[in-house]
Amino acid sequence: MKFCIYLFRNVQFCNVIMRKMKIVFTVCSNNYLSQAKVLGDSLLEYNPDYRFFICLCDKKNRQVDYKLYDSFEIVEVENLMIENFEWMIKQYDVVELNTAVKPFFFQYLIQQYPDVDTVMYFDPDIRIFNSLSPIEKELEPENILLTPHILSPIPVDGKKPQESVFLNYGIYNLGFLAVRPTKESIKMLEWWSAKLAIQCFDKTSEGIFVDQLPMNYVPIFYKGVKVSHNPGFNFAYWNFHERKVSKKDNTYFINEDYPLVFFHFSNFKPQYPINITSKQDRFTLEENTVLYTLFLEYAQMLLKGNYNELIHLPVYYRITKILNKLKAKNIFSRMKKKNRIKLKEYNESISHYY
Repeated sequence: MKFCIYLFRNVQFCNVIMRKMKIVFTVCSNNYLSQAKVLGDSLLEYNPDYRFFICLCDKKNRQVDYKLYDSFEIVEVENLMIENFEWMIKQYDVVELNTAVKPFFFQYLIQQYPDVDTVMYFDPDIRIFNSLSPIEKELEPENILLTPHILSPIPVDGKKPQESVFLNYGIYNLGFLAVRPTKESIKMLEWWSAKLAIQCFDKTSEGIFVDQLPMNYVPIFYKGVKVSHNPGFNFAYWNFHERKVSKKDNTYFINEDYPLVFFHFSNFKPQYPINITSKQDRFTLEENTVLYTLFLEYAQMLLKGNYNELIHLPVYYRITKILNKLKAKNIFSRMKKKNRIKLKEYNESISHYY
């Protein structure tokens, strides 16, 4: 009997030891920390066995109270030691730079935590509503998991968005990406990071759209790539035509059968909670009270998380880029009065960074 108890306890202990690390991360600058906090809080509410990281594509700012994020782990982007980073700062705008560092942070986490079993990326403007176990089940036999923007045709009704939009911006939405650290996924990350180090521009006329458009090739180039058809993943304005949200017993469902796992509040501004986004005009929140509640709750969460204060914070790498341009003008020509005022303002802003 004693032996059986001993064996049982040791099996339990081994199960704990063998349990693999699971990580979720996002990338943002200081001005998007209120969104990142909602993401992190919602993740840990339903998935306490995950670790949540924020890759800060910025420098820490004295105007931000980072104690509010003690439940998370913040890593400043300069710690990734990206070889081409100085060039990227000079060439990319804020959105391009934030998206460009994504594969590098995947690589950083895999290198820093050899025991990690699952690494997922979520855009900061996402809220999680349930366990991530359905995602884990789809990913487990594969290497990479992608979510397409849409799973069915959009009505040809002259309204926004239309399917042609995704030919310019990507079949898959890179607000989400999940990988297991296998040889195949590591190969993909190497290819993706090499591309984004020099080609992460918003130039759709040239067939380039930040980190997202290259993903069109991933199911062709690499093995073990799963394209999810679960409508509870990555619910957003671009797929409203095929997904109806409802609520039962405090759980949100999509099309009645699929639990809502995460909602993507892309382009949403909490000061206008009834406006979904200017990029779609097919639906209004007045048509669905449950959807309206989702947006209203999210707006309140953002405002509670100091959105109004954070959203106006300048991004360090943008300031330094502008300062260098203004200083160059001062060297080679007489600086105009408006440029001298700008230079003073940016020098004052940069003094807030560590």
